[in-house]
Amino acid sequence: MPPYIETILYIFSLIGLGYLAVATKYLKPEIGDGLTSFIYNVGVPLLLFKNILMADFGSGEVLVIWAVYFSAGLIVWTSSHLVVQFVFGRDTRAGVVAGVTGAFSNCVLVGIPFITGVYGEEGVAILSKILTIHLPVMLAATIIQFEWASRKDGAVETEINFTGVLKKFLKQLLSNPLVLGILAGFIVKMLAVSPPPLADRLIENISATVGPLALFAVGMATRRYGISGQIPPALVLVTFKLMLMPAIVLGLSLIFGVPEFTTRVLVSIAALPVGINSWVVAQQFGTGQRLAATSITIGTATALLTTGLWLLICDLIF
Repeated sequence: MPPYIETILYIFSLIGLGYLAVATKYLKPEIGDGLTSFIYNVGVPLLLFKNILMADFGSGEVLVIWAVYFSAGLIVWTSSHLVVQFVFGRDTRAGVVAGVTGAFSNCVLVGIPFITGVYGEEGVAILSKILTIHLPVMLAATIIQFEWASRKDGAVETEINFTGVLKKFLKQLLSNPLVLGILAGFIVKMLAVSPPPLADRLIENISATVGPLALFAVGMATRRYGISGQIPPALVLVTFKLMLMPAIVLGLSLIFGVPEFTTRVLVSIAALPVGINSWVVAQQFGTGQRLAATSITIGTATALLTTGLWLLICDLIF
């Protein structure tokens, strides 16, 4: 049995325990909100800060990584939007929700512990390079499409205020703890200083809690969302997210000669299920909530099998 199978089982067992904790009413759902808040506001920013200090952004490889991963994301986002809007007959705003659902990998709550368990610190270094621009790119795309879709559907009648859109983007970006952790890491890296021993120890110990707590919180959140209908389009989006996106990443990596280890990590990141971001977008739009909730639940459960499949495919190719 490949060694990564045990890691996959461990990861999804923690998710399952979080799910059961809420399903059996052993823990209240609000506890999951508290865990997620700690992870996003404290644990992950410190982890990203630490990884930015160690990551090498001087080589040209980072540009290839971004080009491969986000090209795949663009293709899947567009495909998801078009299918939900024109095949399933939903409005443009629901199409934007579908785009987020199809292309926005859960790089933090599931991605960090998954990549750490399978590839170690070297894999997390590659993930960190994705995370440095993942949120800004996806947030910018979501805000721009939100403004466009709202007007196309007739929900908003005024012309797009590009200055207002830019201010909205910068406000959301610069108030995000993950972005602040990344910026702090780059500042300290450019200053060529090291955190004092006590601070370094605090950062190391707090960031070490992110993996298990994040997975448990994902399970608790999945129980809350559940299967809320819209199963046919959700199955299509889950297929796009878990199968089409990693396939495109793998193909582009082979075409551009991305190193084997980096390709494996990128494929694994692309194969991650969607996170709560699609639900947040759906709530903002006031449409597509059931589609997002069902996709999150089915995608998280299905990823137990598909992540192992993609690791096996990489083993066969390399």
